[in-house]
Amino acid sequence: MVLLPGLDGTEVFFGPLLSRLPSWINPIVVTYPAFGPNTSQDLVPIVNRAVRKLTDFVILGWSFGGPLALMIAAQRPSQTAGVILCASFVTPPHPGLIPFRFAVTAPVIATVRAIRRTRLLIPGYATWMRGHNRFHYREIMNTAAAFGQVLRRLRVEAGYSQEKLGSEANLRRTYISILERGQQQPTLTTILKLSRALNRPASDLIRLVEAEIRSEARRK
Repeated sequence: MVLLPGLDGTEVFFGPLLSRLPSWINPIVVTYPAFGPNTSQDLVPIVNRAVRKLTDFVILGWSFGGPLALMIAAQRPSQTAGVILCASFVTPPHPGLIPFRFAVTAPVIATVRAIRRTRLLIPGYATWMRGHNRFHYREIMNTAAAFGQVLRRLRVEAGYSQEKLGSEANLRRTYISILERGQQQPTLTTILKLSRALNRPASDLIRLVEAEIRSEARRK
């Protein structure tokens, strides 16, 4: 999911959304330059650079980012799987304010970021967070990789291509590929769809994933 911010041009106000996105969604927040030309047309090349290597994506435009999201979708229809507009508009209602956005938003953004960073002044906090994040990330990736191995094995046993499995499960082929590479964890809904497509109980998939994780742990 590609996220285009509002007039602030930063990731700060996407914080609550980013913290609640499921693990199978890979968010990419495109930030805007603090100075210089900042109309929607000026920002199109910046967003294009961020999405050019993506196979497909959903693009979300918040407020000022709405028209920009529509421009990108119009330029890249084969990559755009969907467009989400949040509290947005087709054209800016007050375009004359755009050049002065830094004067309004910079102090607010700086304050928010400063409050976040004060936690780093707590003795041992940064070290604890690095260790915690590494463990959490490793645990997620181990589970995702194990599920990918199991899914690939079951798909091959069933004689399905990724495209055929995607069709049977009502999922995109690219998403099947992402799951098999262990790049994302599936949701419960996805597991149920895949189990029906493979004609196996969902509990079988979970059991096989657990066995794969234990087997990998023994190898290490």
